[in-house]
Amino acid sequence: MKSGRINIFIILFLLFTQATNAQTVYDAHTQVELVSSVKTIRAGEPFEVAVRMTMDPGWHVYWKNPGDSGLPPVIHWNLPDSFRAREIRWPIPERLQESELTTYGYTQEVFLIAEIAPSPAITENTVTLRADIKWLACEKICIPGKADLLLDLKVGPVAQPSAWADHFTKTHSRWVQPSPWPVNAFADTASIGLNVAVPLTQRATIASVEFFPDQDDLIIHSAAQTLHFTDSGLELVMPRSTIQAGKVDSFSGILVVQDTTGAQRAFEMAVDQVAIRTVAAPLTVPALPGISLWVALLFAFIGGLILNLMPCVLPVLSIKVLSLVDKGGDRKKALLSSLFFALGVLVSFWILAGLLITLKALGRPIGWGFQFQSPVFLIIMCLVLFVFALNLWGLFAIDIFFPQAAAYINRHHGYGKTFFSGVLAVLLATPCTAPFMGTAIGFAITQDALRNFLIFTFLALGFAFPVVLLSMSPRLLKFVPRPGPWMNTFKRLLALLLVGTIAWLIWVLSHVVDSRAPMRPVEIDEAFIPWMDYSPELMRALREEGKIVFLDFTAKWCLSCQVNEQVVLRNKAVVDKFQELGVSAVKADWTRFDGRITRALAELGKNSIPVYVIYYGQDHQHKKVLPEIITPAIVLEALESVR
Repeated sequence: MKSGRINIFIILFLLFTQATNAQTVYDAHTQVELVSSVKTIRAGEPFEVAVRMTMDPGWHVYWKNPGDSGLPPVIHWNLPDSFRAREIRWPIPERLQESELTTYGYTQEVFLIAEIAPSPAITENTVTLRADIKWLACEKICIPGKADLLLDLKVGPVAQPSAWADHFTKTHSRWVQPSPWPVNAFADTASIGLNVAVPLTQRATIASVEFFPDQDDLIIHSAAQTLHFTDSGLELVMPRSTIQAGKVDSFSGILVVQDTTGAQRAFEMAVDQVAIRTVAAPLTVPALPGISLWVALLFAFIGGLILNLMPCVLPVLSIKVLSLVDKGGDRKKALLSSLFFALGVLVSFWILAGLLITLKALGRPIGWGFQFQSPVFLIIMCLVLFVFALNLWGLFAIDIFFPQAAAYINRHHGYGKTFFSGVLAVLLATPCTAPFMGTAIGFAITQDALRNFLIFTFLALGFAFPVVLLSMSPRLLKFVPRPGPWMNTFKRLLALLLVGTIAWLIWVLSHVVDSRAPMRPVEIDEAFIPWMDYSPELMRALREEGKIVFLDFTAKWCLSCQVNEQVVLRNKAVVDKFQELGVSAVKADWTRFDGRITRALAELGKNSIPVYVIYYGQDHQHKKVLPEIITPAIVLEALESVR
């Protein structure tokens, strides 16, 4: 009985002792208390103390920069003589959405830790630490809270960890660290950006990057931050706040990097001098100032005509000619077949126009041939062309494998396959840009929806015109050979063309799917032009150095680009001229979608490739835009004129 009373007494004593060691206060939907990483301190040996804040579900408190609204917690220390407290270390905050406001803060729980340096000589057995804290807790409404906290700690010859030690260690992992990478900042009238020199070996593991500024009036907190990978690392661009319209002298905050495993790291970013970046006015094509709608429609029609001569569409057009031969000279059947082919072309161009208009309205500009940046589209195209090739070889025929389906199609949709041929021809035509066509499409993207559809309609009419003309003219139909045994050999030749097209699409696919890292730099061969990968920073550097720059917008799926590359840009006279004039060659590879390249094209009034531009003169105030189809003579003459 006596032993039981003693045990109860010991338990009550321990509970009372624990209650006096740490005081807990509940206010403004938040429980706060003062806790330490050690339960016993040693004279002269620093230790850590934290204000632990635990919020009710749905409630939050704020980071040191609250963002669009709010107030950060404020802590005032009342410590024994000769004790000193360092500044609070703030863990990585969360981005919080409050109505239309974006704020930075903490939900659930946060430890606001400060290091305490005790006196080198302590005579007491116990010391008392006090802290007055004020904060603002918010959910749908905001409530101010305050608390006077105290913590008693024993003094001994050896510091001993407390029950909170693991919580302190966990919080340490969310502290901001010095940046391991060099960083600089730039600003213009619309944005503020950071250039961070992240080594190439570390870029592939980065999944996302987010910047939390120290100041609340420099950026628009609710706006999206745009990340680009560059030759030297990464660039993060943030829309600038209208509150601070003057010159930005310094820029600081934390850069939160999340890797592909979901782990987060935070680095301190502080830039004392912010470079001023001038925003160039929208560029126009100097060769065609003041182009009118009628001229654009004419160019669209001519560009559509010339598009028939591009290597992209020859396999499908050859199949179309074969279908005319199959009609045996029957003018009516040939005309109906051609009209259905033209309808397929028209519908396809209208769909492309609709996509361009819709995505432009959503603020996501795309360009001619955008679907070739999609692995799914490339795979589907390969499968469709493979079926066509098997059919031409006689290894696959719908009337053999699916006789009932074939009979239904012939009975109800006899010209459905010619309509689909028109669709397929347009899809295969989009990697090519014919002369006149780029100017017409560039004009279209600056116009309203009606003019867009008109220009794309004239492109379609020009593209379908030769086939329709052939079927409408009795004189021309006379030159179409009659069906015969020769058609089997011709079909096999067409099948080989399709196989070649499939091989090319697979080659393009291999470059498009390699998306785990930025496009690899083009290999440098001393026999050819040493190309540099495009980036806005590189262009600014070359402009400041006064270099003549030849900028090549290209893609692996752009056949016109590849032909120009092999025939012109690897021509010895052209290569020698580049070396003689010290021309800096920059390649903007658009094989995969790159918003920077899309914007650069838009600034030139373009959204199709190839595009070739020579920049020269002080601050690159002059430029020459070359035709889509170039020759060595064209390039040499252009370079001579800017030397």
